Amino acid sequence: MMERHRSLFIATLVLLSAVVLLFLIIRKAAHQTPLQAVTNLPDSLVLAVLPGVVYTADLSSPGKFLIHRLAIQQPKLQTIAILQGNVTPIYSENNMLYALYFPAITPTRPSAKIITISLQNGKTETLLPNFNPIISLGHEQLYPVAANDHAIYWLTAQVPTTKHRFALIRMNLPSRQTATLAQNIPNARQIFCLPPYIGILQEWPTHQTRTVIQRTASRIRIFRNSLCLFDDNGKAIGQIDAYNSQYPPILYEGNFYWIQNVFEPWNNSTFPDHYRIVYANLSEKAIHVLEELPAVGNAPLQLYVYGSHLYMAQSNTLGATRIWRYIPRPGGFELLFQITTHTTSQLLFRGPNCYFVQCTNHTNWFNWSHSALYGQTQFTLYRFPLNRENDHA
Repeated sequence: MMERHRSLFIATLVLLSAVVLLFLIIRKAAHQTPLQAVTNLPDSLVLAVLPGVVYTADLSSPGKFLIHRLAIQQPKLQTIAILQGNVTPIYSENNMLYALYFPAITPTRPSAKIITISLQNGKTETLLPNFNPIISLGHEQLYPVAANDHAIYWLTAQVPTTKHRFALIRMNLPSRQTATLAQNIPNARQIFCLPPYIGILQEWPTHQTRTVIQRTASRIRIFRNSLCLFDDNGKAIGQIDAYNSQYPPILYEGNFYWIQNVFEPWNNSTFPDHYRIVYANLSEKAIHVLEELPAVGNAPLQLYVYGSHLYMAQSNTLGATRIWRYIPRPGGFELLFQITTHTTSQLLFRGPNCYFVQCTNHTNWFNWSHSALYGQTQFTLYRFPLNRENDHA
């Protein structure tokens, strides 16, 4: 009898200890969690976050592009623009969206327009009616175009196209004056706006190949990339060789930072073994390694610059994302926050906050219809104060 009471007492004590520990963990997490849900969204793509209003784009219907305006206080949803065809956003500032517009859903010869859409009233204007700077690289077709607050830039193939020579074109805003800034740019692949620079990624084929085993084994060619930098007038400023990345760099304190995918010799997958954050400048051109991080599957790693800080968003295959901030002295990244569920957008910075969209799937088990059992996706806009002390969630 005594043994039974003793076992019951120990079990009760263990249960109470677990409850107290769980309570402390939840209380600590609630105290340290700086997240604040701003509002539910109808779409996952956020175009702009302004005081009291959010603009989103609906891409769920093929061949249709809708812009929604959501007032945060009410909340009140308003559709301000509907375009038939395919729309690719280029750049969004406070009240304006610049985009590539393909009026036909499946055109025989893709011909686009560069348009501007007012986020205030949905008014659409055509900046360039016949925009067709297609660059073909094997099976790829690229539309290299970039924009900033005062201009739109693009690359177009020169004649003859077999020589892989391209011209850099600029359209000033809002005057819409077009000028050719540079010509005979070899092997151009992409263009980036890196104020005060214009960056052009050049891709040079090599004789090296690597075996990739997906469903079938195949050999893929390894390319050597370089980043050529121009000023706003098309004057060549400098070049960064061995730029082994397909993504644009960021400019932070005079240095160019980017992410390199590192493949070990035995890697036969399209996924890298680890990431390498590197930086270089135009004066010495040596590439320095800032950080090395493991890569898990195809989870992305992204860099951001906002204000005087460098930020990094690191995701895993389950959709969780960690947000880091770089501290120059002593040198390293500090963890700001961990998002434990799936996010569907890049980080958005506005004022003292960082915004992101969180995706959750709700299933109704009491409704056995196909749509209810499949689940309904809900998008929620969250914000995170950047000036908060470093608390880890």
